[in-house]
Amino acid sequence: MKGNISLTLLFAGLLVVSCLRSGKQTDNSVTVDSISWITPDTVLPRQDRMAFHAALSAKIHSLKDTLLRCNIIAYGMGEYENVYLIANTPEWQERFRKEVADHPLIRFHGYDGNDVCEEEGVNHLYGLHLWTEAEVRPLSTQTLSCVFSNESDADILCSKHYSLAYEKSPGHWCYLPINTYAEDIGIIVKPGTEHRFTARLYPELFPNLPTRYRLFYEVWREWGEDAREKIVLMEEFRMKE
Repeated sequence: MKGNISLTLLFAGLLVVSCLRSGKQTDNSVTVDSISWITPDTVLPRQDRMAFHAALSAKIHSLKDTLLRCNIIAYGMGEYENVYLIANTPEWQERFRKEVADHPLIRFHGYDGNDVCEEEGVNHLYGLHLWTEAEVRPLSTQTLSCVFSNESDADILCSKHYSLAYEKSPGHWCYLPINTYAEDIGIIVKPGTEHRFTARLYPELFPNLPTRYRLFYEVWREWGEDAREKIVLMEEFRMKE
C-alpha cells in the first residue's frame, strides 16, 4: 500500500493549498511563461527555480476554478516542481496545465483510481471493531461517519489516517483518490471507549460508482514493552444509484 503523504516530511518550501483561502493575489503568468526549461533534464539555477515556484504559487492562489484549486493538496520546489493532487487523473493534469502552467519539469503525484489495492483487513479482532453508519450509500455520498470501538482490555493506538478502495471490476480493487494529508498524531483509545471519525470521499473530483467500497483503518495493540502488533481493520459498504 502506498504510504500517506506526510507534509511534515516534505522539503522546505512546500505550501498547503486551502480551497477556503481568499485574498488579493497577483497573477504572474508572464513570469511563469518567461522561464523556459528546454528539456526535462535541464537543471536551472536555484534563483530561477525559486522564481518559477513563486510565479506558480501566485497563479494557483488566483485560480477562479474552485474545483481545481481544491484538488491541489500541495506543491513544492525541489529538483522538480512537485504538484500533489487528490485526483491525479489525466483529465485533472490537463486542466492544471491549461489553467495554471504547462511545463516539462512539473511532476504530478497522487492516486488516479487505477492503483491496485491488494490490502486485506478484518472487521473485528481482539474485541476491536470498525463500522460505518450504513452498509448501502447513495452515489451522492461525500462523507462517511465511522466508528472504531475498543472492547478489549488494552489501550489501542490509532491515528487520523485511513484509506479507501473500490471494486473497479469483479475481484479487482483499486485505491480511491482521497486527500491523504492528515496530522501525524497518535490517538489512544481506552478499553470500553470508541473513536469516531469522518472519512471523506470526493465525488466532485472522482465520481462515486455503483459498486463495493472498502474502508481501511490501522490500529496498534501493545503486547508488552517491546511488542506491538499492527492490525488493519476493514469495513465494506456499497454505493447504489
